[in-house]
Amino acid sequence: MPTSQQQAAAFSALRNDLYEDGNWKEFWKWWDGFIWTIIRKKLFFAPELWEDCKSLVDMKIFRYIKGFDETREISPWLARVVTSCCEDMKERQKEERMHGADGCDEETSPEKAPPKRTMLSLDDENIEGLLKTIKQPESGNDLERVEMLDGLWRCIGAAMEEIDVDPRWKTAFELFYRYEFKLREIAETFDLPVTTVNNWPGATLKMILPTVRTGMEKLGYASSHS
Repeated sequence: MPTSQQQAAAFSALRNDLYEDGNWKEFWKWWDGFIWTIIRKKLFFAPELWEDCKSLVDMKIFRYIKGFDETREISPWLARVVTSCCEDMKERQKEERMHGADGCDEETSPEKAPPKRTMLSLDDENIEGLLKTIKQPESGNDLERVEMLDGLWRCIGAAMEEIDVDPRWKTAFELFYRYEFKLREIAETFDLPVTTVNNWPGATLKMILPTVRTGMEKLGYASSHS
């Protein structure tokens, strides 16, 4: 949702004075629900990580909020910070599983290379499969699908860095596909008509698709039409 006046005021106060406890309390009063929604969605499979992730969010906000451009919308920036913390927690959990409780690395060999896995169509001419994959809720116990979605979003992030397009298009893409904003809400965020922004997410997806497909193939996912 577009940032309310109370949310913006709490964010600005914290940015101006990170050492005032009252500013942190006010910040969490107005942003707690927004942040927890992302944490629970991204780490639904590991609730034991939620509190640690929240602590990491605190640290990253403390570290990076001074660099926030006050002319930009707050919620997309904050969503990226929280998401990066969730990704960090996933990586930490993955490393712990790989090394085991005793800290010993499991030996790997060429014979143990991960097999090719098939995902939905990544053809340039037909992106409906990828659209459905991106918008699939991250819920349930299908860890293989969770892993695929995680890899997909990493490839999308890398592809986004390569394209030369209005930054608002990238933000609209992420808000629409990752955080399930409605086009009306995105339009309100940018103070523009819906008819202006309604093509931004889809057009951005078409631009990044070739790079995303290549990235997923490197991770071991083969297009179902290849």
